[in-house]
Amino acid sequence: MDDESDLSDSEDDKPLSQIQGQGWSEVKVQRPPQSFGATSEILTGLKAQCEEVQGMLDMIRGWTESDEGYKEPGPCRKKQCVNIGRPGKNITEGEALSAVFSQRFFRLLKEGTNSHARQALRENLEAKWDTVKLSDIRKFLAMVFHMALVQKPSLHHYFLTDPVFHSPFPKHIGLSRNKFYEILRYLHVGSSKKASKRKKDLHKDVLAEVHPMVDMLVEHFQSLYTPSDYLGVDKVTVSLRGKLDLDSNGKNKPGHSYMWLDTVCNAPNGVVINFEVNMNGGKQKCPTSMVSRLLSPFKQSNHRVLIDECYGSPELYELLLEQGFYPLGVINSTNKSLPSALHHPILRWNTISRRKKQLLAIRWKDRCNLIVLSTMHKDETVRIESRSKSQEVMMKPTAVLTYEKYKNRMDLRHQLISHHPMKHSTIKKGKKLLLHLIMVGTVYACKYYNIKNQCKISMTDFMSKVITRLISDIMETDVTSDYLRSSPSSLHLCRYIDGDHFPVTLPPTVCKPYAFRQCAYCATLVDGDGNRFRKESRWYCAHCQVPLCVGCFLPYHKPQISAVKSTLASMGW
Repeated sequence: MDDESDLSDSEDDKPLSQIQGQGWSEVKVQRPPQSFGATSEILTGLKAQCEEVQGMLDMIRGWTESDEGYKEPGPCRKKQCVNIGRPGKNITEGEALSAVFSQRFFRLLKEGTNSHARQALRENLEAKWDTVKLSDIRKFLAMVFHMALVQKPSLHHYFLTDPVFHSPFPKHIGLSRNKFYEILRYLHVGSSKKASKRKKDLHKDVLAEVHPMVDMLVEHFQSLYTPSDYLGVDKVTVSLRGKLDLDSNGKNKPGHSYMWLDTVCNAPNGVVINFEVNMNGGKQKCPTSMVSRLLSPFKQSNHRVLIDECYGSPELYELLLEQGFYPLGVINSTNKSLPSALHHPILRWNTISRRKKQLLAIRWKDRCNLIVLSTMHKDETVRIESRSKSQEVMMKPTAVLTYEKYKNRMDLRHQLISHHPMKHSTIKKGKKLLLHLIMVGTVYACKYYNIKNQCKISMTDFMSKVITRLISDIMETDVTSDYLRSSPSSLHLCRYIDGDHFPVTLPPTVCKPYAFRQCAYCATLVDGDGNRFRKESRWYCAHCQVPLCVGCFLPYHKPQISAVKSTLASMGW
């Protein structure tokens, strides 16, 4: 009986007024519509109203469907040319390389390497540093180019005497293994400063190692080459090792850790004209200001500029248009400044376009959606056969055709650099960037040579001739007696003057099997205190019968060389 009384007193049996008095309220549940057709009609109406509102907002922001406000781009005010040598005359491979890497570059490498090594070995009293000379720097670069052409498993394989891996090139140029590793270890540009251990100064210290190199290359790139109508703004990656705030890790990039270079290049051939090192791990805090800064030397010249997707925004295009450029490029579909009409669904090979004065935003769908911003095209399409087996005819916008044409040419420069890498892995970001910039300068020296001479020499042939040029410079000016004394078989490095003057070792005497005599040229030199130099040598000129150091051989015979040249010039040679 008690259980039945409890059930009768439950809340389900209480009247509604009593339940509401305890804090409960009555809730009316709306029943769903009886037909789904009415719901779809309501949603369609709401969607149409939203599209109308978005269209009105686009019109308020200036986006329209007509081509009103479009003006044809003006002609470019600069013509493409290479400012090397005399106009209308061909140049040699050595002249092309010397234009990019001048004597100032070799002096910076020599001074920076010596100062960095002395500072690093200051605390080690037992270590001794053999001062690097200009000839050593030339030999080092010749060996770097040789490693780019001849691929071996690692660096030490180039110096092995094993017949399987033996290479005669290091011995031919007189570069020992220890000397190569010493220069590579302390390689530096400019004066060396002690790196700061604070994390906030890390980027500055890494860039300080190569800052003189970057400034010199940018100066040479802008002075040696005048670009054509089309410029390109793109990113270049430098693969690295290790993890720092300077790097950006990506699974789809080579090395999984890389450094960005923001570059401006000539779009038809990919020749770099200006660049900056990105210190933010590939992320731009203000890409608009960066692109404007890189393009500042070409303002008001009516250049057409191809913008990469990572930089693109309508605000950037409007800014460049005010500065005298006509930008063209792909933009990310998630950009909030785009008109809302571009997000409407379309069928394959169809387009949707909106215009804001000179700026055209067009969306074209092939296998995926592509949104292009252009200030130099109208809303026009061209009939093109697809590359599929069916060879279907598709309609393609002219803006997309122009972008694909020059973007493919810009990507070829990455392949040229990647085909000739140096086999050296390091966690020092400045050194890795320095070696990469040396290879970049060599690639563009080859391009300067091809444009100036109107030929198509391969990068492999150009680098082989550059190596020969570097070796010839060592032969003419920087051959030292110490090296020849340790390697008598290398006498072929000395250059004959006219067939009679050449160095020969002094004949042995009764008391001295290795005879030495005082150098005649060194005896004519005077130091700051008025004292004459005295230096003995094992070599003498076979024609003049005068003892000379090998380094003094050419200075001693300079008057005779100039006399021979004047005689030949008078004869019309």
